[in-house]
Formats: sequence, C-alpha cells, structure tokens
Amino acid sequence: MRERPSRFDDVVAVSVAVVCGGLAFFLVGMQVFAYSVWVALWLGPLLLGVGVVGGVLMVVRGRRSARGFGVGMVVGWVLLALWTSGMSVGL
Repeated sequence: MRERPSRFDDVVAVSVAVVCGGLAFFLVGMQVFAYSVWVALWLGPLLLGVGVVGGVLMVVRGRRSARGFGVGMVVGWVLLALWTSGMSVGL
C-alpha cells in the first residue's frame, strides 16, 4: 500500500512547480515576443494569451503540483507583461 505524501512533500512540490512555471513562461514568453516581431505582430499576444489561459485551467482543474505550475505560469505572464511594458525599471 502506498503512503500518502506528507504536507512537507506537497509544499516542496508546489513551490518547485511555481518557480519552474514562472521561469519557463517568462523565458519562453520573451522568445515568443522576439520572434513574433519578425513573423506577425499579432502572433505573440495570441500565443501568450493561450498560454495564460492554459495556466488558469491548470490552476482550476489540476492536482497540487499542476496547480503550482499554473500559478507559476500566471506569475511569469505578469512578470513578462511588466518587463515588456518597461515598468520593471521602476520596480
């Protein structure tokens, strides 16, 4: 019979998922913005919008670590929005 993970295991899994989700979405988002300038200007915001909708769906419907990754994706999207708008200089 399998043991139920402890609360510490859950906290570590969710924390790592949040950090990885935020970092992944921020880095991938920067690449999407950089390449969408050459392809089509509307493509970048569309792809990032679909990505953040996927992150919200993970938060709503996923397990603990998937929820953490979804929260990280949304946090990464917000950081990317601040960075691309130039507001990160004032933070």
